[in-house]
Amino acid sequence: MDTEGSISTIKALFIRDPEAREAEFKSFLSMCQALIHSSSDINQHLFRTKYEKTIIRLAVECPLLDIKQASDEFLRINRIAYDPSFVETVSAYIPASEIKPLSGEADFRSDREKSLYMTINQELFFTLGRVTHLDRIMGAFPDYMQKHCEVIKEVLFESGPLQFDWRIYIAYMASAAHKCDYLMSTCEEQGKLYGGKASWFSPQGLSEIPAKIKELSTANLKLAHRPWEFDENDIHALLGNWQISELCHALVILCVFHSLSSIVLGLGICPEYDLVKQNRRASISDDLEEDEDDYDRIAGGYLTYTHYDISAHRRPVRPSDFNWNDQGFNIIEKYLPGIAEKLMNRIRYTFVMTFDTIGGEEGINTANLRRAIWMYTQRVYGLEYDDYDYSNVNEQIKRQTKTYIKEVACAPHRVTRRHIELIDMKLIAEDIIHVNFLICEARLETELIYTTNAVQAFI
Repeated sequence: MDTEGSISTIKALFIRDPEAREAEFKSFLSMCQALIHSSSDINQHLFRTKYEKTIIRLAVECPLLDIKQASDEFLRINRIAYDPSFVETVSAYIPASEIKPLSGEADFRSDREKSLYMTINQELFFTLGRVTHLDRIMGAFPDYMQKHCEVIKEVLFESGPLQFDWRIYIAYMASAAHKCDYLMSTCEEQGKLYGGKASWFSPQGLSEIPAKIKELSTANLKLAHRPWEFDENDIHALLGNWQISELCHALVILCVFHSLSSIVLGLGICPEYDLVKQNRRASISDDLEEDEDDYDRIAGGYLTYTHYDISAHRRPVRPSDFNWNDQGFNIIEKYLPGIAEKLMNRIRYTFVMTFDTIGGEEGINTANLRRAIWMYTQRVYGLEYDDYDYSNVNEQIKRQTKTYIKEVACAPHRVTRRHIELIDMKLIAEDIIHVNFLICEARLETELIYTTNAVQAFI
């Protein structure tokens, strides 16, 4: 589906004033009504391909009651049938009953959390014309959701060294490194929505991508799959054409979207209803080999994770000598102060985030378990802390849970429902989401450590 001309032309979705929004949306629906009843097959096809699925999504997944009700009424009058349960399938692994509703009554631990959740949803909707399924998953933890939104806003939309169309395409490249269709589709839609170059996202668009962006291919693949191989030589090769502030911005985008791919694929997040046809596996090729080639072309080549045996290899980075809190943050802050602060806030919050519950039981101290998940995630990427007793990992995390953590961190495209079913801990849906946040942030911190260590070694 070509999103250009669908979301971007429904201006009502971005109007905050209720009366003005109602009038504009009514005008949009009248236009759709005319297309439906047109004698022209072209006009009817235009409605079906560009607007019908979006209206269905709005009838089911809109936080604004006026838009939701008007969409539902339009579909009823025009006898357009749909399956609400299919439209609202947020995750293939997390039951729908465990996903917070966008409107109406939602069960939260406090009124503050509920208010924050509703406020974020409305702000997201006015910004993007949707609350993504990734955001809905994060709604289980509104404070984390808020910090995530702050990171994405700062990295992609606020002032910085890179222009927007470059930022969003670099995020697209990063998502392709893990074959993350969902993030690729959302990057494509946001690129078109905010004036990016639509042709860049077409199957033939690679020829139009600036050579300077393509130079990031090696960094993209190494940071995604073998970050311990990324070093000052890679920085040196890139600084021939990149300014250091531009390069830091690009590398941070890669790191952020690699880690987000782990959440999306680790939790089986499904595309929103009007983005389903943008799934690259369905739209580009039915041939698996061609599919793989397409991801590789966008990501910049082929590379996979390989086990890093810390006992047999020299550690390229020792966190006791170089870590994110003491050194890495300062390097990013020097060139990207706003981004550095938002990254630090989210990483620090996730490390300590807890409700002292597990498996539905309250009053449980989860500090040792949370730290074990964090340390194990970073160890499979070659980071080992001298002041941590790694026997705690084996005490806290059993074999099948380790398998899930490693797959989510290192090869998230291979995660299936079976991986979750085999987790040998008593976890409810909220716990599984929490575990994925820990993996995501531990992985993000790892990539940032390797990235900033390489920058420091060069400069």
